[in-house]
Amino acid sequence: MKRTNFYRALLLTLTVVVCRAQSDLPPGVVVNHISKDSGIYIGDPNICILPDGKYLACHNEFGPKSTEWTAGRTRVFQSADKGLTWKQIAVVDGQYWSNMFLHKKAVYLLGVDKCYGNIVIRKSTDNGYTWTTPDSPSTGLLFEGKYHGNMPVFFHNGRIWRGIEAAPDAAPDKWAGYQYAMVISAPENSDWLQAENWKKTNFIKPDTAFLNGNLKGWLEGNIVLSPESELLEILRVEVPAGHEEYAAFVKISPDGETIDFDPDTGFAKFSGGNKRFEIRYDKQLKMYWTIANEVETQWKTLYPGSVRNQQSLYCSKDLKTWMKCETLLYHPDVKVHGFQYIDFLFEGDDIIFVSRTAFDDETGGAHNNHDANFMTFHRIKDFRNRCDSCNEKLPERGICAHRGENGVFPENTVAGFREAVRLGVAMVELDVRLTKDNRMIIMHDETVDRTTDGKGKVSDFTFDEIRKLDAGIKKGEQFARTKIPTFEEVLDCLPRNIWINVHCEGVASPVAAEIAKIIVDKKREHQAFLACGHNAAIEAKKVYPQIKICNMERWAGDNSEYIRNTIEWKCDFIQLNRLGTPEEMKALKTAGVKIDFFWAKDRKHFQELLDAGVDFPLVDGCGKFLNIN
Repeated sequence: MKRTNFYRALLLTLTVVVCRAQSDLPPGVVVNHISKDSGIYIGDPNICILPDGKYLACHNEFGPKSTEWTAGRTRVFQSADKGLTWKQIAVVDGQYWSNMFLHKKAVYLLGVDKCYGNIVIRKSTDNGYTWTTPDSPSTGLLFEGKYHGNMPVFFHNGRIWRGIEAAPDAAPDKWAGYQYAMVISAPENSDWLQAENWKKTNFIKPDTAFLNGNLKGWLEGNIVLSPESELLEILRVEVPAGHEEYAAFVKISPDGETIDFDPDTGFAKFSGGNKRFEIRYDKQLKMYWTIANEVETQWKTLYPGSVRNQQSLYCSKDLKTWMKCETLLYHPDVKVHGFQYIDFLFEGDDIIFVSRTAFDDETGGAHNNHDANFMTFHRIKDFRNRCDSCNEKLPERGICAHRGENGVFPENTVAGFREAVRLGVAMVELDVRLTKDNRMIIMHDETVDRTTDGKGKVSDFTFDEIRKLDAGIKKGEQFARTKIPTFEEVLDCLPRNIWINVHCEGVASPVAAEIAKIIVDKKREHQAFLACGHNAAIEAKKVYPQIKICNMERWAGDNSEYIRNTIEWKCDFIQLNRLGTPEEMKALKTAGVKIDFFWAKDRKHFQELLDAGVDFPLVDGCGKFLNIN
C-alpha cells in the first residue's frame, strides 16, 4: 500500500512515467473505471475548467453492450480539488463523440447524438449538472445526417470553428476511408442552439492515391491558426503497417464556406499522426503543443494505429517540425495497454489532461489497448520548462548515468534509461555491440551471462535469439520479460536535451561509421557522441564529419599522452580514469574538450571531481547522487 500511495503522489507532480507490466494501477488519478466484463468501454475523454476553478471531465461509452448505435451516452464528472478526486454529476443520453468547453459562464457539449448520427449541441448553465435537449433546430439539433467527430472547438475572427467529418457511407465495417473532412462554424456571439446560425463547408473525401497510394483515410481534424495566419484543419492520417505517420493540412476559407486540400504540399510527417491528437497554441512561448502516441522503433513494423502504449509531449514553432520534449506515459505492452485520445488544457504554468486508458484492473485488465477501461487525469507541471528539448539546450555539467539507472533498474535497458532521465541526469552512457547478424544492440559485456537468463557470446546470437532473452529477471521479478534494446530504440526513448555517450564495444572500426549513420539519420548528432578508438573515429569522421568523438585511445600510453592526443586529434570529449595535472585539465578546457570521468565512488568523490574540473562523472546508481550538482 505504501508503494501505491507513493506512485499516486508522484504521478500528480512528475511527467515521465514508466509503467511496469506487473502494476495493478493505471498512472494518474482514476476519474472513472468500467470493467471489460460489462461490454462497455470508455471513449473520448474531455476536460473543462470552470470559472470557480473546479474541473469537469466527461467521456462517452462504446462497445457491444453500449447504446452507441441508438443513442449515445456521455458521463460527466466534477473535481473540486484540482483533479485529486472526482464524482459523477450527470449522465447525458443522446450525446456522443463530443467535446466539452466553457464559453461565457456556460458549458457546452458539441458532437453527435449517436454513432454516425446528427450533429447536436447542448448547453448547461449550472456547471454540468443539467443539460438542454437538442430535439429541434431551435434547441440544438444542428445538422441531420451521418457525422463523426470529437475534436476541440477553436475561436477565431469572431467565429467558433469545429472540425467534424461527414460520413454518409460509414458503417461498422467502413471506417477511416469513409470519413470526409468538413468544418462547421457559427458567429461567436450568436445563439449556438439555433441551427440557422451555423454553416458547414464542402467535404473532401480522402483519395487513396495520395501519399503514393498509402493513404487509407483521414479523420479527427484540429482547427488551428498557422504562423502565417492561415486557418487550417489538421487531420489524423491512416496509413498501412510499417509506414511513417503523417498529418494532413486542409485550408479553410476565412468566411467558413469552403475547404481545400493540395496533396503535393498538404502532408507532413507527424509522430503519432495515425491516432487522434490535439494541437493547442501557447501565446506566452509562441509555440504549438501536442500530446501524441509516439511509436518507438521496436514497433515500427506494426500498423501505427494499433500502437498506443506511449504518450509524448511535443512542441513546434511552425506546425510542420515537431520536437519531442519528453515521454509522459509508457507501458512496454502494446496489446492490452494504451493511453489515447488525450484532451488537454493550459492552466497557468501547467498542462492538465485526461486519457482514455487501457490498463490492468482486478478483473483482468482491458479487452485490448483500444477498448479502454479507465479515464485518468494527469498534470504536467511547468510545461514550458520542458521546451529545452526543442531548443536542444544541453547541460554544461552533471551526472552521467553509467548504463542508465543501474542501481535499481536493469542496466542498459529502456526502463533504466527512462528512469535516469526522470531523475534528471545530464548524460547517459550506453554500450553498443553487434549480434551475429550485425544488429546493433545495447549490451556492455562480451557475453550475455551476467545480465540475462542466457549464456554465450553476443556475437554468437542472432537478433531474434537475443530478443528472446530476459534482460531484467536477474534484477528482480518486477523486471521480468525486459528485452535487450536496439540502439535505435534507446535513441527513440531519450529526450533531445541530454548528452548520449555511445560506447562502441567490440565493434570493428568501420562499424563506427554505421553507428554514426543512425545518429545522423535520427538527427541526434547535436547530443550523441561516439566513445571509441582513434581508427574508429577516423572511419566515422570520413563519412560524417559532424559526428562528435570521445577519445578512448588511452591504453597505449600514459595519462599525459592520452590528454595530448585528445587535444591534438580535436576530439570533443575525453573519458579520464584518473585526473590530469591542473595544467592538463586547464589545457583540455582551453581546447573545448568536455571531460567525462569513470567513475565517481560516492557523493564526496563526485564533488571532488567537479571541483577538479570534470564535467560529467559517470556514476552507478545515479539516484544516490541526486542534488549534488
